[in-house]
Amino acid sequence: QPTLFPYTPLFRSTGWHRDELNMFIATADSNGLASIGTIAAMAFELGQRPSDCRNMTWSNYQDGFFVFKQQKTGADMDIPATAMLRERIRQIQLLSNCKHDETIAKYEGTGERYSGRLYRKKAELVRKLAGLDHNLKISDLRRSAATELGDAGCSEDQLRSITGHRSRAVLNTYVQTTRRQAEAAQSKREATYG
Repeated sequence: QPTLFPYTPLFRSTGWHRDELNMFIATADSNGLASIGTIAAMAFELGQRPSDCRNMTWSNYQDGFFVFKQQKTGADMDIPATAMLRERIRQIQLLSNCKHDETIAKYEGTGERYSGRLYRKKAELVRKLAGLDHNLKISDLRRSAATELGDAGCSEDQLRSITGHRSRAVLNTYVQTTRRQAEAAQSKREATYG
């Protein structure tokens, strides 16, 4: 008996690859929306929700670390910026007068903080201009970061220190299993047991 509604998985499994992120950022930069590229870079490199990233102020960036409280969970975060993100932030600092309480990535049209709606609209425009798959959503950047950390062999505790998840069970919904993780697991097994 056919169902009236197609099955929709509870959790999305679509993820960004680093080359897609780089294309998105380059497209944002070349179309006068570097702030959108910055927020996407922060979401991916810090493993955070875009809403937390678009609200980051210069006071949250301290000596190469992002120190903030997650809006959704209230978790206190202290995450080192990756080399790519440190360089992007350095370039912004060179080009603008960074006041302590100002948002790092301000909308170029008004010089103000992005609303969620405006950010999603501009991010979708950049995705289209970049020619990226319509299934990629900006909200997938956080899960993509967690999966990349998993591929790199990070422990669950290391992953939670980046994503802020208190529960390992919730973290498991973010980290997608990949062939690379399976290969690493088998390599560790063979190294230990022959």
